[in-house]
Formats: sequence, structure tokens, C-alpha cells
Amino acid sequence: MGKREENRRLRFEAIHRHSFQIIDEEGVEGLTIQRLAREMSWALGAVYRYYPSKEALLAALEHEAVGLVMDFLLREEETTTDPLEAIRMLAARYADLPEQLPQEFALVCLMLGDPRPHLPLEEAEKVMGAVMPFLNRVASLFRQGQELGLLQDMEPMDATLVYWMSVHGNTLIDKLDRFDATLFSRKRLIPLTVDTLLKGWSRTSRQPTELKGE
Repeated sequence: MGKREENRRLRFEAIHRHSFQIIDEEGVEGLTIQRLAREMSWALGAVYRYYPSKEALLAALEHEAVGLVMDFLLREEETTTDPLEAIRMLAARYADLPEQLPQEFALVCLMLGDPRPHLPLEEAEKVMGAVMPFLNRVASLFRQGQELGLLQDMEPMDATLVYWMSVHGNTLIDKLDRFDATLFSRKRLIPLTVDTLLKGWSRTSRQPTELKGE
């Protein structure tokens, strides 16, 4: 990489770093090209050379955030041949995200929790495409559990989505830990949630109607 390309890369990194900081402190509404230029002490036109609009900048940030979060979740294969234990291990890794990637995970939480679309459909589809390897990995583990006779017959991706949203929802409970850090602890509740789901979906339990296979 030449000097010019390296300088350009460093400028992109600086833009993203300051943008994440603004979002962390003020939310997506606080991020504007004008606000970013002031934060970085850049001329407004200098920022526009890299991103022509807030939407383009936000798309890049969401791509980066989701990519880093998914890389963290799938950074290595689970060290077990038991699919149910692998499902638990992935959930435990998800519980580490707020500490390991706080700003990136906060943006992912915003994407999932805010009903307003922040990106055009084409960009949102690209971001969702980056999420699919994780969902497909979990679905494959549910499928293996069925093949081994550990889980009921059900649509693996349906089970995956219920699992994902249940695990993700528990990462948000830390907002209540100032009232009771033990009771409102994601590190306690996420394993409890996953164990409850797997027990309910075990071959010996009654099969949930909504997840019943054909």
C-alpha cells in the first residue's frame, strides 16, 4: 500500500472512530456531516469527499459494525462435537459483545431495536447478508440436534430466530443492573434462557405449535 492509500485509509478510520463516538453519546440523530466535521476540526467539504451524505456514512458504519460483531461470534469453531453445547457457547460469546465491541454492538442494538429504517433497502440487505453466516451456523446446529434425536422436528431457522432474539434481548437488561446487578445480569440470564429453550425443544418435551415441522 502506497503512502496515498495509507493516508486515505487512516482518514476513513478517523471518520468512523469519531462517528461511532458521536452515536455512542448522542444517538444516530446526533450524527450529521456538519457535526462530524466540527468534531474532527475538518472543513465540511473534506468530509463530503469521503461520504456524500449521512445515509452513506451510516451505511458504512453499520457494515463495519455488523462485520466486526459477526467476525467475533464466528472467529473460531466451537471446541465441542455436541451441537447443543455449541449453541450454548455461541450464546456465551454473544454475552461478551457489550464488553468486547461496545460501540459496534451498540449500533447493532440500535438497528435491531429501532423500528425506523436507517438505511435504504439495498444497503439494509447488504448488512443483513453479513448477519446470515451466524444465523446459518446456528441453524445448522439445531439441524444437527434434530438428526441426533436431541431436539424435536422443527424448522431450524425459526428456532434460530427465536434463540437469537431471546439471547439478544437479554443483552439489553444491563440497563437495569443499577437496581440489582445480580438479578439483572445478562451473564446469568442468557445461559438460563438458552437452557430453557433447549429443554422446551428437547425430544421429550411437547413440541411448540409454531415451530412444528411439516
